[in-house]
Amino acid sequence: MRQIFTLLFALFVALGAVAQSAQSVPYMTSFDNTYGEYDGTSYIPVGWMVTGDNPFYTVSMNDLEAYDGTYYLVSTDNTQSPRNEHLYTPLFHMEKGRTYEVSYQLYMPGLYYAYLDGAGRYAVASHHPTHRLTVGEEQDFDFHTMREPLITISDSISAEWHEQRVSFTPETTGDYCFCMSFDGSDVHYGDVCIDDFKVTFDGAVLKPTADFSHGGMFNLFYSCVMDFLGGGVPFTGRVTNADGCEWTVTDADNGNVVATSKKDCPRIEFPETGNYKVELRAYNSEYEATCTKNLAVQKIGAEGFSMTPIYTYGETVSTTNKPNTTPVIGKDSWCDFASGPNHTYRRFAERIEMPENVKLTLTTLQYFLSQCSFASLQSGSVRTIPFTFAIYGETNGLPDESKKVWSKTVTMNDAFSTNTGGLGGATQLSMALDGVNVSGTFYVAFEFDDTFPIDPWNDGGDRSLVEMTTCQHADGVSRIYYKDQKTGDWHPLSYFHPGLGGLGLNLVLWTSAKVSEPVVDGINTPEWAAPMDGAAYDLLGRRANGQSSGIVIRNGKVVLTK
Repeated sequence: MRQIFTLLFALFVALGAVAQSAQSVPYMTSFDNTYGEYDGTSYIPVGWMVTGDNPFYTVSMNDLEAYDGTYYLVSTDNTQSPRNEHLYTPLFHMEKGRTYEVSYQLYMPGLYYAYLDGAGRYAVASHHPTHRLTVGEEQDFDFHTMREPLITISDSISAEWHEQRVSFTPETTGDYCFCMSFDGSDVHYGDVCIDDFKVTFDGAVLKPTADFSHGGMFNLFYSCVMDFLGGGVPFTGRVTNADGCEWTVTDADNGNVVATSKKDCPRIEFPETGNYKVELRAYNSEYEATCTKNLAVQKIGAEGFSMTPIYTYGETVSTTNKPNTTPVIGKDSWCDFASGPNHTYRRFAERIEMPENVKLTLTTLQYFLSQCSFASLQSGSVRTIPFTFAIYGETNGLPDESKKVWSKTVTMNDAFSTNTGGLGGATQLSMALDGVNVSGTFYVAFEFDDTFPIDPWNDGGDRSLVEMTTCQHADGVSRIYYKDQKTGDWHPLSYFHPGLGGLGLNLVLWTSAKVSEPVVDGINTPEWAAPMDGAAYDLLGRRANGQSSGIVIRNGKVVLTK
């Protein structure tokens, strides 16, 4: 009965595929819904189809970053039946005699594992699925056997993304789809993933993509981004296949345009506290794409703010709560963490970006542990090793130890001990900052003593480690900086490993603030995006009412009012 139902369902889907409208070429998808490929009713994009015992679905796995964007198609290892999946693309309208290029990223490492043989001994098995790319006129495999496969892989490729690229020239004009099949004769063939699928031809203009994220400080009391007078909120545009882009910021309450920009990564200052709609439009000679997001903003003017918990904001795409196994210079080790001491660095810092005209009074630092362990054989010595918290100023975009604002040395036990005796997960800790005053951008540093042991990894052995929780910011901008053990130089973490560029620590600062008007060329005036709605604003970025007097800005021009 199950087989009959499966056949009927496959027939129903196949008939539906025949009736679907063919997609135009060029076509591309990174499975991140960039072009609205998902309608919310299925786990794969509209027009795609899969048959077989193991489904494909859109997701991302912890141990595999997407080749492009965040998500990709995944068919996980099947422990019950052999692989026999057929993944069909939508139908594409193609012209006779034109050569089309088909490309996609493939992850297909196969599976290597140990098992007990008939004699009770351990043996190693390796299974490699076979992958074929075929083309046909329907989402039905019987109609994809009329020609030799365009691609055939009969053995596994390494455990990373590999591009597959091939050309296809139709003999007649019509609608065609491609089938990516995966099969094997036994169970256990490992995971299979597909990303960044494209169909194009020479001279084709690709559709642009538009996405963006923003940084800035986040007010945890009011759940909004803080925009300091004279500072603005940094935006990072992620645009592809575009000739240019345009940003438009409108007041969500009245629809008035308050700022525009044509920069890839502008810094936008908002006129007042409120809700805003931010739109990014990317365009080329034939197409355009837009991305729109809503943003709650707290405008911080000369009045500053009283004691508030603030957080370095970045739209988070994932949270790292496990050891980072990226290789350090010349050495691989399971105890080399991006947010803990290792062979390359024992000192790292989080960058807190602030305008120069903002003075903060810091009272408490909250930080969070992902893992902390004082090895049993070394617990006495490790717990008493000194550890230093420090705050440094900035020079040329790097921490400057000659501009030390504050420091405090405690023991490892004082800094990282938890209620579970030194071993915790996502544990919140805090350190009093004694009301220290800072101005402008600064760095909160965590400095492990040179005597802290960097234990080699031993199976089943104890080791001392400290790893703080991190978050991966969507803008890819480095927040964590480290001091190289060999050179003594500070670098952003992306210098250590490019894939860690967006990594930041989960730090919360309890602080109050005073804000002065920024000084530009000796004149107290803020740098901010000129309003476009015709309203008048004073030099603090506030709407000027009909009774105001003095100098205001109207439509980007300085005017006098009575």
